[in-house]
Amino acid sequence: MWTLPRPGPRTRLFSIGYGAGVLVWLSVEDQTLLPVVLVGSGLWLLLLAHWLAGYAGGRALPWRVWLPGLALAGAAAGAGAVVTITLLMFFKTAWHAHPVPDYPVPLLLDMLARLPAWTAAGLLAGLAAGLLRLAWAAPP
Repeated sequence: MWTLPRPGPRTRLFSIGYGAGVLVWLSVEDQTLLPVVLVGSGLWLLLLAHWLAGYAGGRALPWRVWLPGLALAGAAAGAGAVVTITLLMFFKTAWHAHPVPDYPVPLLLDMLARLPAWTAAGLLAGLAAGLLRLAWAAPP
């Protein structure tokens, strides 16, 4: 059995601070990929963590539920991060409305082409996290 903690007031404050950071990033003239990847991945992971904590926070669930659940959450994290990054790139391009876009359409399509790889990587990372947690929680 494993219990996911419920979100507290610090979680809300962190989320508000992260949202403010996203707004600051949106206003900055930047065309590099690393910041948008970090901001988009972090935003999706924060949203996923809020959803998981709201759904399963405070419940004691057995490992037969947690292990596949962590693998699916990892897959959702990988796939959702790609979609969130692409949407942020599109939104920043639309918001700034320069004659030459910050992130051109081929770059957006290249990001979406990474969806299967990021989904598989997230699935494997979630499965690894679940197996590590199971190994640490196992009695000697």
